[in-house]
Amino acid sequence: MTEMVTSGLMRGCWRRSDGPLEGDTRPKRGETAGPRTPCTPPRQRPTLLVVLCRTGATEVLAQSRRWFTQMGLTLNEQKTRVCDGRREAFIFLGYTFGPMRYRKDGHWYLGAAPTKKAVRRVKERIRQILRPSNQEPWDEVREGLNRVLRGWANYFAFGTRLMAYRAVDHYVHDRVRRFLRRRHKVPSRGTKRFSGDVVFGELGVFQLRRFHLGPPAHARV
Repeated sequence: MTEMVTSGLMRGCWRRSDGPLEGDTRPKRGETAGPRTPCTPPRQRPTLLVVLCRTGATEVLAQSRRWFTQMGLTLNEQKTRVCDGRREAFIFLGYTFGPMRYRKDGHWYLGAAPTKKAVRRVKERIRQILRPSNQEPWDEVREGLNRVLRGWANYFAFGTRLMAYRAVDHYVHDRVRRFLRRRHKVPSRGTKRFSGDVVFGELGVFQLRRFHLGPPAHARV
């Protein structure tokens, strides 16, 4: 997949096809490690490339095709396009880049935010951890859950992310409440016993919104 975006400085980025922060990119036995540049694609796997240029995006795309042909590679034409990043949004590495509207006053700005697909994927991982059949002790469940949440928050720590963080926090609270209500056979919905303050405080579940906003003022050093 290639995006030719007519704003910003021209640069290229390789990304393995198996998702951000996934896959072992270390050389295998008998392989030689080399620099990851547009001239040395990682193990010939499908790769995402974004080229950012202020002008001449069409010419850059044509030249890129020639370069890829020389390397014995081809672009996926169905996923290749030229767009104006100042007016059109595009998706890359789990982020949506492009014009965004500020919720408070409605003005537009150029930014980046986690995609809806990225939010759905982390929710699915949370759902798998908190499935009813999981019989692990709560400490182990929480450790696995927090590992996923911290990793996701660290990756999506750039741009406009508060709304995505809120959506994930809300989902985490709901799934943890249901999980513990079933485990402890609580007859009610468990909204008081497993409130947000309890789940993200006493029970030690990582809260993305707190990660985004930072610790309270009195707790800062």
